[in-house]
Amino acid sequence: MDKIRITKDENGAVILRFEKREDCEKYTVYFRRENGRFKFLIATEKTAVRVNAVEGLCYFRVTGQTSGGRTVNIGTVDTSSLMKRTGFITMGSYNVQKIVERSPKFTADNTVRKISPLAAFFPEKIDNSDAQGESRTFEYIKENRSDYFIFDFYGTAVHGLVKTENSFLTGGIDGNEKHGEKLPNILPEDVYKPLVDIFAKEILKLYSADKIILVRTISPEFYAIGRQVRKSTPKNKLNAFLEDIENYFIKKVHPVIMDLSGRYFGDLSLTGDGKEAVFNRFYFADCEKALDEITS
Repeated sequence: MDKIRITKDENGAVILRFEKREDCEKYTVYFRRENGRFKFLIATEKTAVRVNAVEGLCYFRVTGQTSGGRTVNIGTVDTSSLMKRTGFITMGSYNVQKIVERSPKFTADNTVRKISPLAAFFPEKIDNSDAQGESRTFEYIKENRSDYFIFDFYGTAVHGLVKTENSFLTGGIDGNEKHGEKLPNILPEDVYKPLVDIFAKEILKLYSADKIILVRTISPEFYAIGRQVRKSTPKNKLNAFLEDIENYFIKKVHPVIMDLSGRYFGDLSLTGDGKEAVFNRFYFADCEKALDEITS
């Protein structure tokens, strides 16, 4: 059972309920808004507290005071469960998933996240039940509509594609490479442009341009590990390819763009998908703010 249960009544007031502790004589409730600090709200002997209507994401902390004067922590709860959260279908690198999942305001559907955008909507698919299910991507997104579609090309640039006789599959996924030829990760224009054309055409059938979010990515030049900073192996070709493919998609679709990664270190303590770099916590904190502004 949750330490604190939170509900809302018909007047919009928040009701906090928590279990009585035999060693506590009274309880103190603290309140803070998003990005604020906890402030004293009320002291009470009751284990149910009614708080006047609050807007947006808010947090409550409850402590108990024992007869001996000791303060014990009861728990902390936020109002995210009472809010209508913004939904995202994710596609691309682990960074995209982590951006969305950071905030309690958002929900991430990561079902098709690892599938490359360049393979996701390819019209002809191989008939193998054990192959990665790119052929079902369009149907899945159509049947599980979210508020926004958010993606990057970084996972594709790192893992590449597999070319079959009449299709393309996502590289870096177990089992896919046995179905065809692994292509170079840095794809030439005559390969990636027709695939971007298909992706752009199909995703615009599902979302308007203002609901499609492209996370532009630059492979980090430096990595942090503990208190040390290490310089990365130069990724000039990778970054140039990312810039080219992103620019081509932008010309086709004119999506919403998040472009923050060039300012941040990678974090070697975090694990992505295989060789993907994962950025540090400051990057995700700023992306959360940007996503909040985009969806507000």
